[in-house]
Amino acid sequence: MKMIPVLAFLLSFSAAALADDAASFEAHKAEALANIDQHLAKLNEHKTCVTNAKDKEALKTCHEAMKDFRQDRRMEHMENRKERIDKKMEKMKSK
Repeated sequence: MKMIPVLAFLLSFSAAALADDAASFEAHKAEALANIDQHLAKLNEHKTCVTNAKDKEALKTCHEAMKDFRQDRRMEHMENRKERIDKKMEKMKSK
């Protein structure tokens, strides 16, 4: 008889954890789709630039713009990674 309240509590806790995981998954999925859309837009912009290039210098400008975009994305990724690592380090220190 004493097990029923304990089991009910554990089941409600696990259901809440699953809801948090689902919300986290949906947020991560939305972020991934937004990143893909941004990258596709930049690729289409780059394709248009290359298509409209009339000489070697114009083509070089297109490639440099795309290179800058990729470098900015790489730096953003590295900053996000550093933040995640810092959070993990703080979590480990607090334990």
